[in-house]
Amino acid sequence: MNLDIIKKNSIIMHPLPRRNEIDVEVDDDSRAMYWRQERNGMWARAALIAYIFKVDSKIHIESRP
Repeated sequence: MNLDIIKKNSIIMHPLPRRNEIDVEVDDDSRAMYWRQERNGMWARAALIAYIFKVDSKIHIESRP
């Protein structure tokens, strides 16, 4: 994949899972944000699940120092 055609201040996002749309070599590029995007999505889904099962307030209290 020719990453030189992408601007230096761009970011590369992908909803994952990856199939054949994006080469593995892009993983090492500093503009690749899909692993960060995936991690943030995981926490967003965890928060929604906690809210749905009404345990979000318990998590908030237990996480205080």
